[in-house]
This record gives sequence, C-alpha cells and structure tokens, in this order.
Amino acid sequence: MKGVAGHAGTIPMRLRHDALAGAAEMVLLAEKIAGDFAADQMVATVGIIDSRPGAANIVPGEANFTLDLRAASDEARETAIERFKSEAGAIAGRRGLEFSCELIHSIPTTPAAQSIQDQLAQAVTAIGAQPLSLASGAGHDGLMMSKLCPYGMLFVRCREGISHNPAEYASPADMGIAIAALVRFIERFKPPSR
Repeated sequence: MKGVAGHAGTIPMRLRHDALAGAAEMVLLAEKIAGDFAADQMVATVGIIDSRPGAANIVPGEANFTLDLRAASDEARETAIERFKSEAGAIAGRRGLEFSCELIHSIPTTPAAQSIQDQLAQAVTAIGAQPLSLASGAGHDGLMMSKLCPYGMLFVRCREGISHNPAEYASPADMGIAIAALVRFIERFKPPSR
C-alpha cells in the first residue's frame, strides 16, 4: 500500500496519507471478517507487516503486510478474500492511499478421511479416554499425504493451547494416552475405500 511519507511534526492529521495507519485498519478488518465467518472456523493472521521509510519521525509512505486466511471450506475462504479486497480498497480510498493485493499462495481445503478419524476416536474411547473432534487449519503432512492416500490426524493437547512456540508443552500423561490410542488404532485399522 502506498501513501505519502512526510515529517511527523509538520503534517496535520487531516492531511496525512499514512500507509501504516491504513494497513492497521486493514489488519483489524481481516480480524473482523474472520469473526463474521466463525461458523466456517475461519482464522486470519497477519504475520508480517513492514512500513517504510521506517523512521520514528516520518509518517509511513508505504506499508506491506501478509494475510493468511484459512477456513473449513474453499467457498468461505474465497468469499472472505473478495470481501477483504473490496473493503480494504474502500479503506484505502477513504484515506487517500493506493491499495494493491497479490495472491502469493493458495491451498484448497484438504479434509481428513472421516473413516480414519472415526477409527482414531474409537481407539481413544477404547483406552478409556474421551475423544474430542476439532477442525484444524494446520496442514501438517496431511496436505502431502492426501495426494497419495486418505489420511487422518491425532492431536495431543498442549497446555493452554499453545503450539509452534517454545512454551509448547504436552504432559507425559497426555503423551501416554496418545501413544496407547495410536497403538490401538494400528492394531484395529481398517483402510478406507477410496
């Protein structure tokens, strides 16, 4: 996104074309859109944001950010992307900014095989634990395996739901339950029909 860089002390607020302020509003827009698609288990993440020229006393004239948008269906994700583009364009127009959007990466949703998920749940129940079913926007190896065969996933809960972070922790008891369930699953596995 492009605006107009200028001195922080001399440009009145009403005359600014602050690219970073526009980007910040768009980040909040992405969060709102994800909330509006909660039934589709949508998540929106801005993992990188960069503003230039990058000085404390200069109104940012350029801002770029990434948006990772995931949902339980391709239709919901594509609808949300179009809505984001439209509303982000309106934000840019209101702020006197130039907005452009480039699709860098797109992966279709890749659901796990229900028969495998059912067998995993049965294995968890068989060892006396309570299975939970949850949607996961994480691709893990399922994206690659789905090209070869039906797949399923067994997740182990982490303290406070934290993962992909140095604070990630799964208790030895939970790991033991997962190992026992996986053994039971392997012992009774019935391949799904394709």
